[in-house]
Amino acid sequence: MEANTLRLENYVEYNSMFFKVKLISKSGVSCDRGKGIVELSIKDINPIPLSEDILLKLGFEKSNAKISGCDYFTKDKYSVMVKEDVCYFSLVEMQSRYLCIVEFLHQIQNVYFALTNEELTIKE
Repeated sequence: MEANTLRLENYVEYNSMFFKVKLISKSGVSCDRGKGIVELSIKDINPIPLSEDILLKLGFEKSNAKISGCDYFTKDKYSVMVKEDVCYFSLVEMQSRYLCIVEFLHQIQNVYFALTNEELTIKE
């Protein structure tokens, strides 16, 4: 994982646990898991792959209808279409065209923040 792909408030994985990034440097990140700040090396943290469970915890809702045989999730005016483990981020009104491919949780957090100026956070 590269430090330049992260933003404050992104989620990363370390030892099978999710941590929220609070400070970023070239060599590491300061993260919080609700029990205080821990310092982690960049080489020891991992991106979190997007999944249906993660999308639902971010507040996306799964559509009952499949579009082109794909699972379809929406939040506000944004959508994620999942086809063969690839996630396509788009505006709802652009169902058949996508803005970008997102593979990891921090990527969708960054795109969503850039478009809305709001954080996507995991709801337990």
